[in-house]
Amino acid sequence: MTCAKSAGGRPIAGALTFGSGDVEISRHTVRLAAHQIAHALGFSYNEMNSRNMIVDKTVRGKTNQLLW
Repeated sequence: MTCAKSAGGRPIAGALTFGSGDVEISRHTVRLAAHQIAHALGFSYNEMNSRNMIVDKTVRGKTNQLLW
């Protein structure tokens, strides 16, 4: 969850909790933690889209939405 925002409304601090039974040393756990930290700091599709940071790019005939 986002804990604090700057005067401009951007998230600057967040928190997350892991249950002791859920923690193990693995690539999956590290990736999950990084993913959740990013969400706590405001990295969500809706937030990025509201700031016009999402663009459609076509590469080799396939269109994807990317953070720009």
